[in-house]
Amino acid sequence: MKNEKLLTGPTLTVMLVLCSAWALLASQPTPSQGGWVPIVANSTKKIYKLSATGKTLINETAGVYMRDRNGSIYWRDNPAKGLRANTSQVAMLKDRVSGKVYRINYGLKTVTTVQDSLPTDRASRAFYANMIRNHSLGKKTISGVECVGLAVPDAGGGKPAEMWVAPSLNYLLVDLKTFHDNEEYETILTHVQVGKEPGARFFHVPDGFRIISRAAR
Repeated sequence: MKNEKLLTGPTLTVMLVLCSAWALLASQPTPSQGGWVPIVANSTKKIYKLSATGKTLINETAGVYMRDRNGSIYWRDNPAKGLRANTSQVAMLKDRVSGKVYRINYGLKTVTTVQDSLPTDRASRAFYANMIRNHSLGKKTISGVECVGLAVPDAGGGKPAEMWVAPSLNYLLVDLKTFHDNEEYETILTHVQVGKEPGARFFHVPDGFRIISRAAR
């Protein structure tokens, strides 16, 4: 049986960062009024090399970010050619209905379960209350959206990640910066279309794709 290829290097780091972010942000407390605000936006990922004299852009990719009225999230890079062609066929789906996070590989026609469950609403509320109280970076407008910044401590003692979220849009993650091995990884949403409902076809595991558990490598 053909196994799914493992991602390595910067691509793997970015994917893991996004999975970790969605585990927190896409599982935020269920809105008490008004439900989830659907979103369609462009997503840009940039990698910078950090040095004593500043930072240099070494890689940039574009993609799409969508969230439906259930709070489910779909993210994927635009198709690419050359060395990144295989990784560009990978999408992430956070299915709030089932509480699972999937990595969908369209090239290999496989679906890997990345996360089996999400924090409870009570745990999510406690997380945001603590972050805003103790780790706030203030407010600023990003891509036309008013955001609150959060400094997320690094478990390994490294530089904290920066997460800029929009409370008025169910804590939509608008800008994320993480740091790893003298590199800065930034994912930012642009051209944010608030209230636009994305196509339902993106929020289902594709028919006929082979399901892979996290332990199957």
